[in-house]
Amino acid sequence: MLPNPHDLRSFIEISKAENLSRAAERLGTSQPSLTQAVKRLEASMDQTLLVRSKSGVKLTRAGQRLVREARELLTKWEHLVSETARDESEIRGRYTLGIHPSVALFTLDKFLPQLLADYSNLQIDLVHDLSRKITEKIISFQIDFGIVVNPPAHPDLVIVELFKDEVRFFKSKTKSPNNDEDSEDKILIQEPSLAQTQSLMGKMQKKGLKFKRTLSSSNLEVVAKLTSMGAGIGILPTRVAELEGNSLRPLDGGYPSFKDSICLVYRSDFLKSNAAKTMTRHISSVLKALK
Repeated sequence: MLPNPHDLRSFIEISKAENLSRAAERLGTSQPSLTQAVKRLEASMDQTLLVRSKSGVKLTRAGQRLVREARELLTKWEHLVSETARDESEIRGRYTLGIHPSVALFTLDKFLPQLLADYSNLQIDLVHDLSRKITEKIISFQIDFGIVVNPPAHPDLVIVELFKDEVRFFKSKTKSPNNDEDSEDKILIQEPSLAQTQSLMGKMQKKGLKFKRTLSSSNLEVVAKLTSMGAGIGILPTRVAELEGNSLRPLDGGYPSFKDSICLVYRSDFLKSNAAKTMTRHISSVLKALK
């Protein structure tokens, strides 16, 4: 059991007064209360801290060491309390933002530079992963907040929709044997771990759309680049495809699509600090304009 700051302060005063009654008067409390505080400290340390006599009390060696260490502990504790209070009231502190790397490419530049410029004591660390993993880490307190795609409802989460996107089949405007829709040799380029890709693959099979080969990549930017080079037909979020400029066009004519919702996600207790309120308000106002 760890000692509490109140008991440590009481013990320090007892060491100064060398008398429980006098220490109680100085602290404005009762002698039995101080006795209980000493007993709690002795139980925590499993040591005798005071030796009582007719003239008052004397510290044992363990008691003397506790007084020395307690002063430093209390100083650190008071500093921690003060700094935590400042973090709650000021726009400062360290926060972790989870975001898929592809989503980061078309969102971070919209809000992060200005946010960091406006608040010089704000530290934001970025964590990149699949949206579903980021959401899990927010729930489990490993990440403070995130910008994620299609987050599931959860009782511990606040979910704010920012804008929509659509995952579609894209090809380069430059025709090649690999991306010719009428060719039996056409190639599909995809990121297989995405739920959107898996859904579209199932819909594609039901529609009878076939590809001779499939090229997989764990990076959507690589999928976009290969698609723009004519290496095949790529499955891409529209906003990622737009990063390639005007080199890609979406396929219609029976090719399925998947609607995405990009959301700001955080736990309900996240907004206790002014910094958290400011960040979420800033991100929401900027990114909602992308609708």
